Amino acid sequence: MSALHSRFAVLVLAVLAAALAGCNMTVGETATTTPQGLNPAPTLGTDGTEPGDLFITITTPTAADGGPAVVDASGFTVIGAQRGSFENNVIVQALDAGGNVLQQAVTTALGDMGQVGTWEVSMSVQVSAGTPGQIHAFFTSAQDGSVAAETSLDVIYDSATGVDG
Repeated sequence: MSALHSRFAVLVLAVLAAALAGCNMTVGETATTTPQGLNPAPTLGTDGTEPGDLFITITTPTAADGGPAVVDASGFTVIGAQRGSFENNVIVQALDAGGNVLQQAVTTALGDMGQVGTWEVSMSVQVSAGTPGQIHAFFTSAQDGSVAAETSLDVIYDSATGVDG
């Protein structure tokens, strides 16, 4: 009977250890600084997702009045956060108003795979000042290539002299 109790105790400890390992809790977590130019990644509980949910966001550029963001077509930076992409890869596209790809870049999010990580990419497009478009960020499933998570931001491609700094 004591051998049965010992096996049961080992089984209970194994299940408990597995359950605790999946909690993603950190003891004694301290504040860290974010490198200049990068927005901090959302933290669990404030990004509106549950642990393990796939998501992607664009945090920069932003629009001041809820309309499209204005970017300098000759060079702009797109920053965001993601969780769940295969090998932390993110695809970012600068699109025109018709959905045509003006530029595409692939970047890798910082951080551990499966956790929230920030990504950043520099882009430029050759269009006339005042051209409407969209920034589209997404990642695909490693299993079937389908889009696993995506987000978009309406923009106006402008010139350096027409963009508020």
